[in-house]
Amino acid sequence: SGEQISAAAAQEVQDLQDLVSKLMLGNDFSGGSRADSPAITVSHAITNLAAATMGELHQLGPLSPALAAKWGKELDWLLKPLERIVKMEPGKKTASDGSEIEVMIPVKVHSKDLALLRDLDSRLTALQARFHPGDLGVEYRKAQKGDAGSKWWVMVPVVPAPPPQSLLAGVRDSVA
Repeated sequence: SGEQISAAAAQEVQDLQDLVSKLMLGNDFSGGSRADSPAITVSHAITNLAAATMGELHQLGPLSPALAAKWGKELDWLLKPLERIVKMEPGKKTASDGSEIEVMIPVKVHSKDLALLRDLDSRLTALQARFHPGDLGVEYRKAQKGDAGSKWWVMVPVVPAPPPQSLLAGVRDSVA
């Protein structure tokens, strides 16, 4: 059991190292100058994570515990480097002899934005968890040839008109 835990931990560390190297190198492992900026790389990584996680859902409903854990862990991995970015700003510091000296003070750049992003993620996850397929009155049918951009193996939602008031009230409450 100890070997399995250490093997899983070693795999997690390896995955994290791979992710950080992709972020730092901008997905250019050739050593050339064709790398993307770290911001673009993080943006693409979050988009790919969303596609890999949410793309497995075929009906509106809460994430399975395994997908929720994957989403939370990997999103946290992607946002961790952003927490470390600082901008140096000039400031003053009082020396031991009472004189003031000018120093550069590190200021976290993205702390407010990351807090808002995490809050938005938790709100959207909570909103998604409220959708249970039977409660919405939404039915699913197989896609047909006339459906635009449809894939025959994917079920297409048929939303009742008008939507149930319980759904609308829940959405209003969670967005406000």
